[in-house]
Amino acid sequence: MGICHSFNTVADMVAPAPPTVKLVLQDGELQEFAQPVKASHVLQSMHLTAYFVCDADDMVFDGHAPAADELRPGHLYFVLPVSMLRRPLHAEEMAALAVKANTALVAGGRVREDNNFGQCQGRRHGQGAEEFN
Repeated sequence: MGICHSFNTVADMVAPAPPTVKLVLQDGELQEFAQPVKASHVLQSMHLTAYFVCDADDMVFDGHAPAADELRPGHLYFVLPVSMLRRPLHAEEMAALAVKANTALVAGGRVREDNNFGQCQGRRHGQGAEEFN
């Protein structure tokens, strides 16, 4: 006889976390950003001059990996060597990147609430795949 609401589980009481930008670095580390961020800013802050950022959704077998500019929450990105811009991605490379992403996502990351790159570093995670040159 009144207005009431019951919860089935603890998960029902917890609001889902807002989506973040998920960036898998070349060494398998996961960085997360709460806000959209420019790929060039991330790469410059980490002193990665021979790398680019690619959206995982834009990667296809035997296709070229396009460079991403604006990194958006809810998307997964990879930091890849510039040499991968000039040739098609092979099935073995895509599989290795999938393993690297899975390892990084399972381990989790540290979310940057702002885009101040100078001090905040994500947690280190184990290597998920070999490095491509």
